[in-house]
Amino acid sequence: MRTTATNRPKLADALARRDWTEVHSLAHRLKGASGYIAGERVNAAAHALQKCAARLMPADAKSSVAEAAIEFATSDELVEAHSGPEPSEALATAQLNVLFRCLDELVGEITARMAGT
Repeated sequence: MRTTATNRPKLADALARRDWTEVHSLAHRLKGASGYIAGERVNAAAHALQKCAARLMPADAKSSVAEAAIEFATSDELVEAHSGPEPSEALATAQLNVLFRCLDELVGEITARMAGT
């Protein structure tokens, strides 16, 4: 929950500034954190936003991020990274909205479980 509270405003700001490297990095963090707590919908939404941001990054920023991603990626993941709809700012904004809705639902579920214990 701390990751969500910290990264949510940063993610919205990075998207507004069209800082695709930062969007990619923050989406990656949320993807990892949600995977750790089995938040599948958040994980999938963060992954989609991360892919879109990677494709919107300027070429010079892609090199270091792409090298790190390729080091750990499987061949299926590399094919998937270049599939799907053509990236655009509108798509990234829509994906961010989906991610935020999924985060809200997950935080609500966690809060309810904590209140019930």
